Amino acid sequence: MLRPTPLPSLIVLQLLERCNLRCAMCYEWGERGTYASIGGRRQLKLDRVLALIEEAAPQRPRYEFFGGEPLLYRGLDRVLEAIASRGSEVSFSTNGWRLAAAAPGLLPHPPRRLWVSIDGPPGINDAQRGAGVYARALAGIERLAALRGAAARPEIGVTTIVTAANWHAITPAYVANLPLDHVAALSIELCCYATPAQLASYRAELRPFGVTATPYADAYGQSPADFAAVDCAQLAAALVAIGELCAARGIELNLQPRRPTARNLGAYFSGDFAALDDARARCAMPWVAAEISAAGEVSTCHSFYDASLGNIYRNSLREIWHDERAQQWRARLREGLLSICTACCRYHSA
Repeated sequence: MLRPTPLPSLIVLQLLERCNLRCAMCYEWGERGTYASIGGRRQLKLDRVLALIEEAAPQRPRYEFFGGEPLLYRGLDRVLEAIASRGSEVSFSTNGWRLAAAAPGLLPHPPRRLWVSIDGPPGINDAQRGAGVYARALAGIERLAALRGAAARPEIGVTTIVTAANWHAITPAYVANLPLDHVAALSIELCCYATPAQLASYRAELRPFGVTATPYADAYGQSPADFAAVDCAQLAAALVAIGELCAARGIELNLQPRRPTARNLGAYFSGDFAALDDARARCAMPWVAAEISAAGEVSTCHSFYDASLGNIYRNSLREIWHDERAQQWRARLREGLLSICTACCRYHSA
């Protein structure tokens, strides 16, 4: 029987809601994004973040940063220092726009890995993420690698999100043109989404917890029809070839979902998630992981902040982690996953 760790062994900090880009597919600031509809300018107070790191230190948790864009957070250097001084590690993603300028500040207490988001060749990437973003991201990778020199950290990873607009451009040629001499890992992830039926079920599942609105989850809403043009056989062949390229270069490859077959990709894009090769009935995250939003709300589900267990400005993390509401939440998830869980990247990678 699963039991919660004394304190979370994974803590994800949404340092701030603000982002300098408006990527088309983004569930925060994109066309359907949460903050495009409800607004979002909040950020975690630095002193509260430092206190939380101190509180969690006995557990020596692994950290991740979330945003918005983490490199926009004032005090990031102090947060990195605090995490390192307590014997923990952190990894996080960046859109790369400010990476060249921010690189020197990352080196005194470097993250374990920095993931840079790139969604295809220059024209494809910039159509999805904004004009000039590809060049800025690559310039940031080059500068960070030059400053890092022979040091092992931070490792540099590239994250690519596969959407209906760019799937045809995710090819071995795209990958080969990345600065692979500096890249330790590549993560290619199908665009997370939830169907209208899943969202309706999810709203009903949250009502017993007093949740009446689900703006975070709603931002994931798409129809399988949106992906009708994706040629799953072509994409699967490209992913297999990319895997061979990465293996030859000694680059770690993460695929979400993990098996790049035409049947598996077809199940994903058609919304038949139960037919996925790695379909799951359980998730351990509520027993080991805490996600803390920029407003201080604590949840256990990545990005789905609609159901809060408590707020770090009112209670300690330990109190929230062991509170009756947290116990009720875990009891519900012992019964089975929520309808929206297949829209979470951790479902496909954990």
